[in-house]
Amino acid sequence: MDIQAGQYLTFRVARNDFAVDAAVLRAILPAHDLRPAVPSPNLYRFFGPWICGFTALRGQEIPVIDLRGALSLPHASYGRHPCIVVIENGPPESPRLAGFIADHVSQLIYARDRDFSFGKLYRGGRPRRVLDPALLLANS
Repeated sequence: MDIQAGQYLTFRVARNDFAVDAAVLRAILPAHDLRPAVPSPNLYRFFGPWICGFTALRGQEIPVIDLRGALSLPHASYGRHPCIVVIENGPPESPRLAGFIADHVSQLIYARDRDFSFGKLYRGGRPRRVLDPALLLANS
């Protein structure tokens, strides 16, 4: 993953702070837009083990990933303002969309090259793990 200066969306999941490059951000949707997935072997084969449901964006069905499970974070109730963060990755000719549930979306921040160290963004007093969209979308 190539971490570089630019805008980043900051958010929380399971009391952990994260950031993702704002260039891959496509939408922030209310969590109540999530339609739970009916478990089946085919569902997991096509979308991976961390699929928790689907949402729609401009008429397109988008898989939603359980980020807590994918990152081996403790399972707990969602925050007071959960939402679905929709990101895009892949080549421009065939981009892939996927969402994940964040407990709370904080803000968009501008990060300089010197704000990064060992895969973390240090800005505003707290370290935030920078997530790689390619890894998030690997099984979706």
